[in-house]
Amino acid sequence: MKTHKNLVQGVVQDLLTAKLVPYGTEGASKPKIKFLLFILDDMVEHLGPDFLGPMYPSIIQQICKYTNNEFAAIRQAAVYGLGMAAQTGGAGFVALQQGCVTGICAAIDY
Repeated sequence: MKTHKNLVQGVVQDLLTAKLVPYGTEGASKPKIKFLLFILDDMVEHLGPDFLGPMYPSIIQQICKYTNNEFAAIRQAAVYGLGMAAQTGGAGFVALQQGCVTGICAAIDY
């Protein structure tokens, strides 16, 4: 995603629409959730809202969902993704900022 943005559109589309990235991970193992967050974080960091289009808000919401996870490593991965969204999201991030701040506060308070 970082170096071949123009070549990953099909892969990203498959990940998001074919449910290869599971949006319902309740009960999933810690490694599976971390892997999901790593993928979503990379999408946010390297592709951004212009590339991801209407899926961008749902990706950010999915990341926010894990900011209060019982495992510190999962919370850290989620907060990293939110930081990348704030750093690279531009105007696409503005509407999502309050939910992200709430998620970061949840991670701090955990």
